[in-house]
Amino acid sequence: MSYHMIIRRGSTWHFRRAVPKALRSIVGQREIVRSLHTSDLQVAKSRSIAVAAEVDTLLWRARRTLANPEAAVAAVASKLVRQDTEARRGTLLDDDTREAEQAGILDELERLTEQPKAGDLTSEVERQARIRALRAILAKLENGTPDGAPADDITLSVLFTRYQAERKPTAKVWREFDLIERHFITVNGDLAVSTIGKHHVRALKTALLTMPSSKPRRGQQEGATLSRATAVKLLSLLRSVFAWAEREGFVASNPVAGMAQMPKAKGATDDESGRLPFSVEQVRQILSKLPADGPIRSVLLLLAFTGARLAEVIGLRQQDVGEQEGIAYLDIRPHAQRSLKTKASRRRVPVHPELLRLGFTRDALPVAGSATMWSQKLNRWLRANGFADARLVVHSFRHTVKDRLRAARVPEAEQRVLLGHAASGVADSYGGGFPLSVLRDAVSRIVY
Repeated sequence: MSYHMIIRRGSTWHFRRAVPKALRSIVGQREIVRSLHTSDLQVAKSRSIAVAAEVDTLLWRARRTLANPEAAVAAVASKLVRQDTEARRGTLLDDDTREAEQAGILDELERLTEQPKAGDLTSEVERQARIRALRAILAKLENGTPDGAPADDITLSVLFTRYQAERKPTAKVWREFDLIERHFITVNGDLAVSTIGKHHVRALKTALLTMPSSKPRRGQQEGATLSRATAVKLLSLLRSVFAWAEREGFVASNPVAGMAQMPKAKGATDDESGRLPFSVEQVRQILSKLPADGPIRSVLLLLAFTGARLAEVIGLRQQDVGEQEGIAYLDIRPHAQRSLKTKASRRRVPVHPELLRLGFTRDALPVAGSATMWSQKLNRWLRANGFADARLVVHSFRHTVKDRLRAARVPEAEQRVLLGHAASGVADSYGGGFPLSVLRDAVSRIVY
């Protein structure tokens, strides 16, 4: 990276980058200046890398918006209306002043709507945006609302930023939200959210179903597209953001409602996630082929006898192995190095008697490496040990444990607690939960 974008103001270093002229109407600035909050040049250089990435994303969005004239007009018009609203904040207009402003706006609209002179795309976008903004301001002067749109008519990228600030998802979860935001802007532009309709969502859905898969699954042909399940998942995230936007009053209705569902392709299986549970015989084969010691043995044993998610197992520390009333248990909880998927994921799972018989102790923890790395490593181990079916993966253990608990007729409420699934009703939230002795008896019924 070049550090010529770092400047010093007083004793503090700042990041500075000029906005290309064509993008200034979208970004609303001639240059972007961000304080790096340090007087140390080396620290400033380090911090500037993250800031540069943020600015690159901002300019990328602006370019995508400018490439779609409709989106560019909406974005610039929205910005002009917001600026007018801020300028008027706290000001009361008498009738004479209001009428004079309305007459001035009408004159300006008449001038702008005359046959335009030949010019570049940027000039035409600005002309159309000013027309739309003036009409909105005129309607606001007359009716109190600009064409019935919300007073805070934000763009999609701003909506996602506000959603993130309030909901505070983990970095891993937010990467998926950021992905669907980028896909939407690529297809439709960074539109004002009040202008987004179902036709925009349909265009996005069509694009998703024809989009190349960035990580093809084993057995997929070259040039494979995103799976139906992935497209549905991404659209569901977009639906969640717009559901929040509707509650907050940014949109009158959720344009993604009912749009995140897709009919199954002919011949598609019920489980399009590509995962199957291991049979009892297959688990026995895995246990017979385990290394005599080492982390692969420890992780696979924990997966087979707890049903925990891989990330939950990899995140276990020695202090997460506890004992109460003579019952050893795993305390699955968030910590500085690992978050949990949901609130229900936080739980205590008794250590299966078979784990103890096979020599599991807290000394096997922690396991070095990330969950992603271990997912790849263990799936390779499965393939090398005779499990060639691509639908049999590490997560299959979780499906298997669920099947074993069902087969043992363990009550559904106990199954949900052991696997970290959300409660099914209000009654499940009453009381202090199941005693460890009850959960130990349930875990002990996982038999292979």
